[in-house]
Amino acid sequence: MMPISARGTTLPGTPSLSTATRIGFWSSSKGRRKPSRRPLTAQWPTVEIVSRDRGSAYAAAAAAHDKTQVADQFHLVANLHEAIKETLTLTLGSDVFLPRGEGWEQAPEEAPPAGAERRPRLALRPADRERRIRLARLTSRQARKYRTTLALLELTDSDLRSAKVAQRLGITRATLRRYRKEAPATIAQVETKLDAWMEAEATPAAAPPITTLAPGAHPAAKSIVAPYHDTVVCLAAEGHGHPTIHAAIVQEGFHGSANAIYPYLLKLRHEQAQIGESPLEEEPKGRPARIGVQRLASSTIYRRILHEVAQARAPILEARPGLAVAEAESAKAAEIVAGVDASIPKTLYSDLVAALVFDTRAREVKRRSGMSPEVYAEVEAAFPVVAELRQCLARFMTILDTSDETALDDFIETYQQNPAEPIAQFASGLAKDLEAVKNCLRYPTISNGPMEGTNNKIKMTRRRGYGRTGVELLNALMALPWYYQDLDRAQGLPSEVA
Repeated sequence: MMPISARGTTLPGTPSLSTATRIGFWSSSKGRRKPSRRPLTAQWPTVEIVSRDRGSAYAAAAAAHDKTQVADQFHLVANLHEAIKETLTLTLGSDVFLPRGEGWEQAPEEAPPAGAERRPRLALRPADRERRIRLARLTSRQARKYRTTLALLELTDSDLRSAKVAQRLGITRATLRRYRKEAPATIAQVETKLDAWMEAEATPAAAPPITTLAPGAHPAAKSIVAPYHDTVVCLAAEGHGHPTIHAAIVQEGFHGSANAIYPYLLKLRHEQAQIGESPLEEEPKGRPARIGVQRLASSTIYRRILHEVAQARAPILEARPGLAVAEAESAKAAEIVAGVDASIPKTLYSDLVAALVFDTRAREVKRRSGMSPEVYAEVEAAFPVVAELRQCLARFMTILDTSDETALDDFIETYQQNPAEPIAQFASGLAKDLEAVKNCLRYPTISNGPMEGTNNKIKMTRRRGYGRTGVELLNALMALPWYYQDLDRAQGLPSEVA
C-alpha cells in the first residue's frame, strides 16, 4: 500500500492506485443534515485508508471496521495553535507591557530564588511618583488616574490575573480594561507636562511653575503644620506622601487637614532657597528620568511566534527530496490555467476545476507580523513562556516536515508533563491517538484538507444568500465569477470588468 499525492497521482516510483476505492476522505462538517443510518464504511467496503480529523466518533467507526486511520495534519497543527493561544492568554493575559525609558526602578539582574516573588520591571518609588505628580501639576483626578495606572502596571507585571488586580485596586473590570488600554497615553501625557515644566524652569522670562506663593501669603512659620516641622521634613525627605505624613502628625496631636501639608512644604522650600539652604537635602534636582510603556496584545505575540517558526521551516522545506517534482508540476499547472499560484498545493481535482472552485490564483503575501525582531527578542527575554511555545511549535512542525516517528515519541514524552495545561493536553491527545498520528507521517500526502476547504467555502457562499440559496444558485455563485473572469482575461479585458 503506497500513499497518493494531493493531486491524485502517485509519487515517483510507486504504482498507481484508485483513489475512490483505496482512500476515503471524511469531513467533520457540522451541518444540520441528519446522519445516514447506514455507516459510511458499509457504503464503501473497499476503502482501506480513512483520513479524518481528531473526532472520536470517526476514530471509533474506522476502528470498528479495521480501517487504517490517518490523522489529518491540518487538524493536528490547528489543535497545537489553539493550545498555544490558550497558553498565552492564561500566562500573559490579553496584554503585556514593555518598559521604555530609564526612570523605572531597576530590577536585579540575577534571577530570584525558587519560591521568591519576582520584582516587577514596571515599578516606581513612591517619592519619584509623587514628585512627578507635583512637577506636572496634575489635578486630583489626573493624579488619581496616574497612581492607579502605575499600580496597575506593577501588579500586572507581577503575574497577577485581572480579577485580582481589579480587586486590589478597588475598580471594576471594565475600568481596568480601559486603564490598560490608555496606560501608554496616560504616562506619555505626564511626561509631556514634565517637559513643559522643564522648559519653564530653563526660561528666565517664564513664570515660576509654583504659583501658590502669593506676595501676601503668610510665612511657613505661621502655618498650623509648623509645630510638627521635624516630623514633616523627615517623612517628606524619605519620600512619603501627604496621607502618610498627615497620619503621622495626627498621632502627635495635629487636628488640621492633610491639604495644609503641601503648601507648608512649598513655602518652606521657597524661604530656604532664598537664603541658600534646603530643608529637604535629598530632593533630586532637574527633570525626573523618562518613563514609558509599549503595549502588546497576546494575539500579536502569537502571530510573531508563527512567523518565527515559518522562517525556521524554510531551509527544511527547501531541502525536501520532492521539491523538484513539485516545481515541475507547478510549472505545468501555470501553463494550463493562467494566473494560478504554483505555490499553493492542489487537490484531487484537475487544475482548471481547482482554480474555479478553490480560487487558487496568486495573491500578495502579507509578511507583516506586527512586531519587530528586536521587540520580539525583548518579549522572549521578559516572558520565557513565549520562547518555550515557539520551540514547541517549531519542534512539532519539524516532525511533520521530516516524518520522524522517533522525534514524535520524544515530543510526546517531553510535553506530557509540561506545566502549561493546554500543551500537556495536546501531547496527551497525541499519545491516545498515536497510531493515526504516526500514519500521517507515513502518508504525508493523504489529507481531508481539500474537503474541509470546500465545505467551508460552500458554507460561507451559502450564508451570503441569507437562506434563499438553492443548489442551482449556489453552483452559479461558486463557479461563474471565476469563469467569466477567465473569459475576460483571455479576451484581454481589464480585470475591473470582471
